[in-house]
Parts: sequence; structure tokens; C-alpha cells
Amino acid sequence: MVDFKKMSEKESAILNSAYQIFTEKGFHNAKVSEIAQHAGVGKGTIYEYYASKEELLRGVIQIGMLHYIEEMKRYIKDSNTFWEKIENMYTAHAYFLTNHDAFKKVIGDHFSVINKEFHDWMLIQRNQLIELVKEIVEEGMDKGEIASGQKDWTATFILTSMMGLQDCQDSDDSKGKVDFVVNILKNGLKQRNGD
Repeated sequence: MVDFKKMSEKESAILNSAYQIFTEKGFHNAKVSEIAQHAGVGKGTIYEYYASKEELLRGVIQIGMLHYIEEMKRYIKDSNTFWEKIENMYTAHAYFLTNHDAFKKVIGDHFSVINKEFHDWMLIQRNQLIELVKEIVEEGMDKGEIASGQKDWTATFILTSMMGLQDCQDSDDSKGKVDFVVNILKNGLKQRNGD
């Protein structure tokens, strides 16, 4: 697995180039030689870092997911209340997907090259997000900001509801959808007087 904090400039250039080439041409049409040329390295240099094109794609996805999690943490870091944290978490999710549309394409179009080891790694990342949300939920319950109850299920529900934000087109669209989802979480789907 890639450790992006210890990554060399050369490896970073390789992953950035792979991301661009995979996005433009698709995984199956991309050639390692094109990625090498784009990165300004020899084809053999890529194989010093990644044993195969499939492993290179997994590296691209891994870096994207780690960046996503860091963005999520950054957005909620300075939030005080449960609802601020949830709204900022949803905003981070929508912002990431709106501004990294190609990353969605790389994952969606090439999911078949994800092996069991990488799938297990992805589950660990998902579980880290669930733990982060569980902490937010527990804190909200302790402060009386939300009803006490099933913190595990609540955290999973909150993360699952974020998937509805995947089709955001731009920041205005994202804001509207984030507001809508947070409103549903706060108030439910029941019809209110005057609606």
C-alpha cells in the first residue's frame, strides 16, 4: 500500500500521471509507456514502484481515498455542534466529488481490478469513517443535541445518506442538496403544517 506521507516526488508524478491517463483513456486503453512519458520517467521506473498496471491503478485509488478522508477531517475539525459537524462532513463529501469528478470515474469504471487485499484496505478506510461519525454521534448524544439511541446504526445511516450527494453538479447544487439532506436528518420526512 502507498504511504503518501513518505512518497517521493517521482512516485507522486507517476500517480498523478496515471490518474490523468486513466481518466482520459480508461484503464484498459492506457499504456504504462504513456504514463511514464507523461510523468517524465522511464517505463522501468514505474515498475520499480508498482509491479503492474493494476497495482498502479490501486495506488491512484488509494491516494484519492486517503485525500478524501483527510478532507473530511479538515472540514469538521473546527465545528462545534453535532449539526455543524454533520453539515460540514456532507459539504466535504459533496465538494470532493464535485471537484474530483474524474476520481469517481476512475473508481466506477475500473472497480474490477480491485483485489481482495485492496478491498480489505478499502473496508478499513470505510470503518475509520464510521468510527469518526460514531464519535460525532456519541458527542451529540452526550450534549443532548440529538436523541440517544443506536449510535452504531445512526453513524452508518449518516454515512449511507451521503451517497445521495454523488451526483452534485457544482457548488450551488451541492449546497442545495446538503441543506436538503441535513434538513431530513433534523426534521424527518413527516409533513409539517404549511408544507
